[in-house]
Amino acid sequence: TRINLGSNHTITETLDFIGGGRIVTGANTLTIAENATILGNTDQNYVQGNLQRYIAASLPVLFPVGDASNAATVTITPSVDSPGFVTVSTTGGEYSEFGTSGLDPNSSVNRFWTISNQSLIFSVADIDFTWNAADVDPGASQNNFIAARYNGSSWSLPSTSLAQDGQLTASNILEFGDFVIASTQVGQAGASLNFDGNNDEVQWGGNLVPNNNRPYSLSIWVKANGSANNRTILSQGN
Repeated sequence: TRINLGSNHTITETLDFIGGGRIVTGANTLTIAENATILGNTDQNYVQGNLQRYIAASLPVLFPVGDASNAATVTITPSVDSPGFVTVSTTGGEYSEFGTSGLDPNSSVNRFWTISNQSLIFSVADIDFTWNAADVDPGASQNNFIAARYNGSSWSLPSTSLAQDGQLTASNILEFGDFVIASTQVGQAGASLNFDGNNDEVQWGGNLVPNNNRPYSLSIWVKANGSANNRTILSQGN
């Protein structure tokens, strides 16, 4: 079952998916007004398109969104200073700006989420993302996934929980935007060189993207006078 919106629509009491199926908004927006509720959403019953909700308090608010194939719900838990509306949608496929993120396009969730703020004033928010197993690149390890946010000009990496069972939480979000989930790129090793002690140099062309809240280190091997030494030049965590 599918319901197509021909224009913007506002629910003032209860949106009940009792009949099953999807509500397809197209370019329109389905708004859940203040004090209105959502019932009966499942992996098959959700909003395909733009879902706007009123956030009144510092409590979790569910946005049951998805695309034509799968649900990919979002739950926002903000620290509210002044109530207001937020709109969420999700789109299947690789994000157009993914190539500038520094993340691995071959180890990712093949969708992105757009979260826009209409009038909510908040100090910080946690965002819980979910996805279907069919969205994940073959062979990708979800244990390595992190979230990244694009604000229209640059990327940022919020703190993220360990992804498991198609779910990940991004924490301490200061502003909304477009979000993707993927693994960090594996840095490329420098070339093997014969050191002679005369202006020897190794150049590394990869980008280092820290895997937030998880230990990492960047080390270099130096061989001098017949002995090899490993030196850690950058680290985080234990």
